[in-house]
Amino acid sequence: MFGNKDKRDYALLLFMGLVILLFLAYLFIPSGKAKDFPDNRYFAGNSSMPTIEGVAPGSKKNSFSSYNKRLEGDLTAVFASLDNLELLSALPTPEIEASLYNVDTKNARTKETALLSDVLQKIRRLSVINLKEILELNFPDGFKDRFRFNVYTAALLSKISNENVGGRLNEASNQEIQELLDFSLFDLIGNEIEKDYQALPVLLYFELLMERINLYTDPGAVAFFREAIVKLRDLSPKKMLLQMQEMLHYSEENELFRLEWREGDELDPDDVGVYQKLSLPCIRFLKQKYLIFPTQRESDNLWISELCNADSGDIELEDIKIYSEDPGRSVYLNRILYTPDTSRFIFVLSDAGTQSESDAAGDSTLDILSRRVSVLIRDLEKNYRVVSFEQSDDEATLEKQRQELVDFGRYLKTINF
Repeated sequence: MFGNKDKRDYALLLFMGLVILLFLAYLFIPSGKAKDFPDNRYFAGNSSMPTIEGVAPGSKKNSFSSYNKRLEGDLTAVFASLDNLELLSALPTPEIEASLYNVDTKNARTKETALLSDVLQKIRRLSVINLKEILELNFPDGFKDRFRFNVYTAALLSKISNENVGGRLNEASNQEIQELLDFSLFDLIGNEIEKDYQALPVLLYFELLMERINLYTDPGAVAFFREAIVKLRDLSPKKMLLQMQEMLHYSEENELFRLEWREGDELDPDDVGVYQKLSLPCIRFLKQKYLIFPTQRESDNLWISELCNADSGDIELEDIKIYSEDPGRSVYLNRILYTPDTSRFIFVLSDAGTQSESDAAGDSTLDILSRRVSVLIRDLEKNYRVVSFEQSDDEATLEKQRQELVDFGRYLKTINF
């Protein structure tokens, strides 16, 4: 075909050049497949990194933290505003509900925020008695257990008010009370309270219990409550639960007392009775110390029968005193409580030796509990007739106290024991 050698060499060179061009084309012309090497634009920390579902990395965590920070701030404000524990009548429901149920979706990942919003709406529909279901609800990944506890606390504050739980407790059984005052949610924070506001559920439970209890006739009704508190570790600055444990401590121990009475007689010398080393069951509860008469032992009630027999007519009781036989204790009679329709009456004692260290230190925060109990006692004693032994220089007050003693003496004549 190529008879001339020069022509053959030229053709061979041309062919080789064509082969080289085809090889180069194979190497450098794109085939349409994605490149296997990384693109520096997607390295972490590059401001041009694209978002997933429109959210920058870590926004889920930041969104939940922001939500929790707002909720925690409102709960802290509720605790800081407490000057007594009558929470049921003035709960900050609108503010708490606004923080609890309003989820800011502006900078949050749509899927996770929607899941949190759905969970919160389920909680909105729960009743107080069913709030323990928060333990079973499917919160988004990254929503920490302590966040869930804050949700529970806020929901409890809101629902207790909205559902008028305080009013319903008056007719509830003891079993229903124990079901309502549920401590299972504290598992979310390892049964440890580190921040003061985390005590709010217990303080609210305490308030519910105070609405119902009669500390003189049924102090054992709160034993389950104190046992539940003891299981919680209180590492908070204010130590509210430790103070509550002290208040709810119940004991009944025999102590030795000396009792004296004087019954007046216009014509003859006054009758007096002195009874030493009376071993009486002394009850301590809610920082009160008291004796209940008549006691089960007949010998402890001898002073009552002898006082009643001191006068065949009406008793003119002029004085009655009781002291501790322990010289190291300053115990005296503060007031007597009784009602005409029962034979039980109560000696409430003042005991300077029972003041706790926290009281002596004058901790104003702990006064919250003391003031609440004082209100409870004042309201409860409206159902009793009271004989007061408070010291006074006012003649009208002294005359009132003298008449209270006379009325109590006449009451003793009517009781059966």
